Amino acid sequence: MDILKVSNYEVDNIIFSQGYKKGEGPFTCKGDCCCSGVYIGFDDKEKILKHKDIIIANMDETQDKNIENWFEKTIYDDDDFYTGKCTATNLNNNSCVFQNKEKLCILQVTSVKMGKHKWHLKPFYCILFPLVIVDKVLTFDDYQQGVHKCCTISNDFETPLFEACKEEIVYLFGEYNYELLKNYYEQNKNMLLSSAIDNK
Repeated sequence: MDILKVSNYEVDNIIFSQGYKKGEGPFTCKGDCCCSGVYIGFDDKEKILKHKDIIIANMDETQDKNIENWFEKTIYDDDDFYTGKCTATNLNNNSCVFQNKEKLCILQVTSVKMGKHKWHLKPFYCILFPLVIVDKVLTFDDYQQGVHKCCTISNDFETPLFEACKEEIVYLFGEYNYELLKNYYEQNKNMLLSSAIDNK
């Protein structure tokens, strides 16, 4: 099979050959994966800081409202970010600084209150998870594999991973690229699934 690409990223076949059982998937997320923060590009960081006042206004009493504590000072080299560099969100109370006491992302809460799309202020990789881009390849992030059902995929599935993450893929890469994934899956389904069985 030819290597599939979307938005200049290669696509790992795992997003077609593994997935979720009935009633499981990212839609059941309860925010437990936010326990270690996220790597964030400087475009997303700037957007968040631009809206710092309304974000702070929506934070609860358990959250750190000092913007100096929101992001790590360390800068990492990472070619998967458009600048080739990134930083990360800090932790507060053993979770991402932007997670409130109800385990809700305050960036998402604020986006909705602004009348914007729910992911307007969320960092790219927060939206994409449990998908991730590594070395220009769109693949599965196994960080929470086996820990939480919403982040755990298997060969025995009803919904393939790319389909379970349709909303995220469409938001970040567009409807056209999602249709590319869907068509590729439909045209190569038998080969993709038999390959997954062989690799068990």
